[in-house]
Amino acid sequence: MNKTVLAIGIIFLLIGSSVVSSTRDIVIESNPSGIYFKMDSPTVLLDENFSGIFPPEGWSTVYWEQNNSSGCSEPPCAVWYKYLYGPVYDFPITSKAVNASEYDKFVLEFCFGADAQYPQYCSIYVKYRKNATSSWIDITPWDNPIQGDLEPDYYEIEVTCGSEGCGDALQINWSYVGYFYFMNYLWLDDVKILGIDASNNSAPYTPSNYTPCGGVSENVVNLSWDGGDPDFEDSVYYDIYFGDYSPLPMIARVGPYPANHTRIEYGPVKLINYTMYYWMIGAWNKYGHYVEGPICFIWTGENNPPSKVIINGPTYGKVGVEYTYTFNATDEDGHPFRFHVNWGDGTEETTDLYPNATIVTLSHSWDTKGTYIIRAIAIDEHGAEGPTGDLTVTMPRDKATNNMLFWRLLERFPLLERFFNLFN
Repeated sequence: MNKTVLAIGIIFLLIGSSVVSSTRDIVIESNPSGIYFKMDSPTVLLDENFSGIFPPEGWSTVYWEQNNSSGCSEPPCAVWYKYLYGPVYDFPITSKAVNASEYDKFVLEFCFGADAQYPQYCSIYVKYRKNATSSWIDITPWDNPIQGDLEPDYYEIEVTCGSEGCGDALQINWSYVGYFYFMNYLWLDDVKILGIDASNNSAPYTPSNYTPCGGVSENVVNLSWDGGDPDFEDSVYYDIYFGDYSPLPMIARVGPYPANHTRIEYGPVKLINYTMYYWMIGAWNKYGHYVEGPICFIWTGENNPPSKVIINGPTYGKVGVEYTYTFNATDEDGHPFRFHVNWGDGTEETTDLYPNATIVTLSHSWDTKGTYIIRAIAIDEHGAEGPTGDLTVTMPRDKATNNMLFWRLLERFPLLERFFNLFN
């Protein structure tokens, strides 16, 4: 049997096949917020592209107008520019009220841009309120003052309202606060409010049963895992995190898969020999529920264990005196390794990881006279164990016996030592 496979098998029995090696801390790259809301179709409460009358029914503005030069998508859009100024310092545009009382979350999508002459003096806010009597709550997705132009771009903001709902007259407000001369243009377009009710929905099943997980000999593999969702009407997307460094990058998103699609596969994925990879699956459904599976590792290529340990040091000595020993081994693959030493008297120790072929020095003393066998193995960073090396030591005397010449004589003549031990 391949020694590497055997070693990895033992590790799996001890710590579980989906647990990351203790020699490395792996974290997951942050996932973009709100990404799952684009996967299915939550309830659309508002959809405005400013192509009709302006301001649209139920909207209110201060010095905004409709314009055919859109910085976001197809014109027209809503625009404010400084030549529309008036004797005010606040230039808002506010959406019509929509009933979001049945939803415990909403998502605001919109395209926005700003061309500022003195951006360091310009602040632009995005706020919402649940009804006309409630306070405005700031959900601005950029820093203020803006410090530079905001290139026209799409924004998506998730807001969790809680069990009381998102309000029976939900409104959104965009407002430039500042001297009119400091700002050149503002663009707003493609506004959507999406209502989401996640209160009665379950999260997807936690991804599990990863394949492969452990040692592989191939350079191209397919990743597969168990998934699904307990709510039959749901669909599930899967985020695949994979790499040989931390934080693990997300390399792909697959789906949507029906709730009853319980075995998912992705590939092919190319691997490099003698490399430790880690991978993890995150699962999303349309209600924003997200779960992460465990982190699994893949080791590519055959991992040769270190060589037999060579132990050097005194083989005779005094009880209670500390002696120094050296431990040496090599690893064919060049991997760092640690030594695990059993001193033969019931005590053991494990060293830190050392570079390949490093000679490690350790010291030990024995409390009672007798013959002891020092045993040591080298364990590489991937858990492969080499053969056991040993050295026999004898502690036949205590501190009261100090005739060094006599004991050196015993070392040169083993038969004389055996005879002396019959009476000692």
